[in-house]
Amino acid sequence: MMSATTEAVESSLRGALAACGFSPGERFNVAAIHLDRRFRGECFDDPEAAEKWLSKFGKGWGRYFCGNPVEPGAVGKVKAKQILAGRVVLFDPDPDAGTSMEDSPASREVALASADYLDSTVGSRPTVIDSGRGAQGWISTDPALPGEEREWLVDHLAAKFRREGIKFDRLTNLDRLMRCPGTINQKTGRTATILKVGSGVPVTSEMLRRLGYAPSQPKAPTVSPPGSTPYSQIRGPSPAPAVATGVPQGHKHLTIFREASRLRGLGTTIEEARPVILELAKNCRPPAPEADALAILDDVWKRYPDGEEKLTRARQLVAGLADKAKADPGAPFEPAALDALRLVRAKDPPAWARARAAFAELKLVGEIERVLVEQAPAIVEEGATGTAVTFADPQPWPEPVNAAELLDALEATFRRYLIAPFHAFIALALWVVQTYAPEVFEHTPRLAFKSPTMRSGKSRALALLLRAVRRPLACSNVTAAALFRAVEVFRPTLLIDEADSFVPENEELRGILNAGFEPDGVVVRCVGDDHEPRRFSAFAPAALAAIGKLPGTIEDRSIIIAMKRKKRGEKTERVRRKTLEKELEPLRRKMARWIADHRDALEAADPGIPDVLDDRAADCWRSLLAIADAVGGEWPKRARVAATALSGDRDEGDGAESILLLGDLRELFLDGIEKLATSTILEALNANEERPWSEHGRGGKPLSSTGLARLLKDYGIRPGTIRVQVKDAKTGVMKETTPKGYKLEDLSDAFARYLSNATAPQARHDKDLRADTSRHKDRDVADPSSPQGLGTSSSWRRGGSEPRSGNGTEKAP
Repeated sequence: MMSATTEAVESSLRGALAACGFSPGERFNVAAIHLDRRFRGECFDDPEAAEKWLSKFGKGWGRYFCGNPVEPGAVGKVKAKQILAGRVVLFDPDPDAGTSMEDSPASREVALASADYLDSTVGSRPTVIDSGRGAQGWISTDPALPGEEREWLVDHLAAKFRREGIKFDRLTNLDRLMRCPGTINQKTGRTATILKVGSGVPVTSEMLRRLGYAPSQPKAPTVSPPGSTPYSQIRGPSPAPAVATGVPQGHKHLTIFREASRLRGLGTTIEEARPVILELAKNCRPPAPEADALAILDDVWKRYPDGEEKLTRARQLVAGLADKAKADPGAPFEPAALDALRLVRAKDPPAWARARAAFAELKLVGEIERVLVEQAPAIVEEGATGTAVTFADPQPWPEPVNAAELLDALEATFRRYLIAPFHAFIALALWVVQTYAPEVFEHTPRLAFKSPTMRSGKSRALALLLRAVRRPLACSNVTAAALFRAVEVFRPTLLIDEADSFVPENEELRGILNAGFEPDGVVVRCVGDDHEPRRFSAFAPAALAAIGKLPGTIEDRSIIIAMKRKKRGEKTERVRRKTLEKELEPLRRKMARWIADHRDALEAADPGIPDVLDDRAADCWRSLLAIADAVGGEWPKRARVAATALSGDRDEGDGAESILLLGDLRELFLDGIEKLATSTILEALNANEERPWSEHGRGGKPLSSTGLARLLKDYGIRPGTIRVQVKDAKTGVMKETTPKGYKLEDLSDAFARYLSNATAPQARHDKDLRADTSRHKDRDVADPSSPQGLGTSSSWRRGGSEPRSGNGTEKAP
């Protein structure tokens, strides 16, 4: 194997091991770590075998190695006690102020500078690699170098470069992993390469003394000055400064940082904290330089300003912005001014209202609000190209809005462009309005555009919503990570086309869409270098378009819009996007104004729900009915009729086979039948061509007794032996048999719990529906002046196709 020299080495695992001083046959550790933090580790004594093992891990996996040899028996994830010798110490320069490092040339420059510095001062040049994101490096050290001296070496470099805005992570643990040169950094897509090869000269204690290191001397027990408090006893909310003593050995900079942060959190002034920090630095072993301690203190005060202090400064800046804008119209758009405006808008509504009124006089308020939204953090993956996600909220209409006319205009617009059930347009108009304030409601329903085939207007419907809803985020594909981050930052209205192509197979994405149905829906992810668990809100309005069925959990949270392909003779207007945007922009501004004027009333609303809606359907419609009630006029009645028509009978069409089966069994047990043989049930089910039972079995075979039992098992329903009278086919004499079958008493509980349309209120609402839609019978749905009648759902019941009510009585056609 190659030895570490000043000559260039190949950017590979073999080259990295050579730069760390490995000899042939020495055992080393490698690891593969996924972006989602999954870990796989293994130990080898042959670089080729290690590279072959690492090559098994595909996209999303980063490759790492440990620069120190491990004991012969080490396998998997290596621990510090399994390191044979500390030959290298890792250092990792990062940007200042805790910012996220995308690709930091500064960190590479400082890493190279640190190599040159050690080379010129002690004659030992570290190896530096471009990790594909920033920079890493490792210093060759004498294996006999004490741990205290290793820490001092890294602390020395950290202090040297801190004043240049670069911090060095404390990575003196010998089992630390480093990225393999020659492999791709999965976060950026760039390849890690060796920038500078170390000299191979190990750093010794003598070399450290040339840098100013002095071994710590035993100290007499420290006696606290009168009135001081020992470090171990500093607790509680008192902001009064205290003198700290008895700091444990090691990690002195981290200890100083934590104490400074604690004092900052207590509200201590920097003048009060300074003597405490200096005393703490003096008590470290070895003592921390005063300059380093004060630099850490200043950094904490700059990085973590007090929240109230920051808001006070923002208020002061915003209060004078309008006067500055008279002389300089660009003043409100300076970065510092926008930050202050954003903070005041979020934390101090009265101050924001006063500032907004002042800007309105200057006719700047609309542009300021647009910039505040557009300059929110963009959702763009690391290293990716593309366009940042931005939004511009509509400027509210200057006058009070007639909401009934607004909803009528929205409904008429949808009717001009779409072929859909009559009541779907009522739901669409109400749903669009609720996207302007989803946070005031307990639920935000999903809107599901479904059709059995292509070219049925689903994408056209989303195109209309794109120009009508608040903060539309349209996508034909989206990852779970991008989705919940976009929702957390922007609270957009999600418009997901072709959902059938990727949503059903993506469990994580389905979970986020389901959780976003209500405000408490969150996802938890680990973020940052310390993998801190954080909550991300998933709550946002969403409309999905799909061919066929969507997952049952999504459909259950949705208002289903059954789209239809246009037939010969039906006419719809062509969607001209620029014309549509001009037409809908006034309606968007009116919706924003109406929501702002009625926000409190909507938040307190508790609308009456039609009895025919099940619990989940009631949740879906509650926000829409609250809006309809606030609008008044004919809209409360129209909204409830639409709710009943679209969601009032979900038992037979919600995609759940077992629910569908229960509905069909209930039909068989009407007219006083108490028990039926399994063979009789199967004969009736499989004979119905409008149901899937004749092709339900494997290979398209009819439903079997086993399949029937399996569908009913989860409801606690099992077949049993029953006694029935049957007529002998030859003699015509009735005789008693004991076949396997089902009893009504065993099925009744499931009928009552899961088939809500068996209740009496169904008949009352059907009557209301007929009264509301009779005047529209046989008219064209595509014509806004001639809506189509809804009609009622028909029963497949044996002996005819006339509908029945839940109690078995015939209803008038």
